[in-house]
Amino acid sequence: MIEWLQELIIAYGYIAVAIGCFFEGETSILLGAIAAQQDVIWFPGVLIAGLIGTVIGDNAWFYAGRYMGKPFIARRPAWRARARYAGRLLDRYGAGLIIGVRFFYGLRSVIPFVIGAARVSPLKFFIYDLIGTLIWLSVIGLLMYFLGSAVGRALTALQSDRGGATLLIAGLALFAVFAALFAWRVRLDRRARRPD
Repeated sequence: MIEWLQELIIAYGYIAVAIGCFFEGETSILLGAIAAQQDVIWFPGVLIAGLIGTVIGDNAWFYAGRYMGKPFIARRPAWRARARYAGRLLDRYGAGLIIGVRFFYGLRSVIPFVIGAARVSPLKFFIYDLIGTLIWLSVIGLLMYFLGSAVGRALTALQSDRGGATLLIAGLALFAVFAALFAWRVRLDRRARRPD
């Protein structure tokens, strides 16, 4: 999927970032940051495209849940466990959950879907989701910008044929970041599948 997104970003720029953020945020922002480091696109434009794609994606899941939620969840056992967990989070945290939905890797589609099925006000969801997306983009955007810068420097060092050690260090750092994200996702998935 990464190669596909990278080709789209090179060919279509901000539109590709927005489409990527509709489906998968961090990867699209990282690839946009790498493209910005290579002067293919402008990084603030990456963030604006990410904001648009993310908010549209979250609201699409919200409206899908609002109009088809309960019957859809009832027919899918894998979604029932996640929906119960998301429902408990919504009961407990309310607006805080909507604001923080972007940080729940593995539940980003489920939570807006369940919030929609819970008949939360569309305006309330939109406002809190916008606030949460701005916070998420501030954190992830900076992280991915610096990570994209490191990747860009590693690629430049590799192309100049003098950067074996730099490439190794950058590769290990990149691996550590993705390993941490993967471990966090596994932890959230296990928590989501835990029975009531």
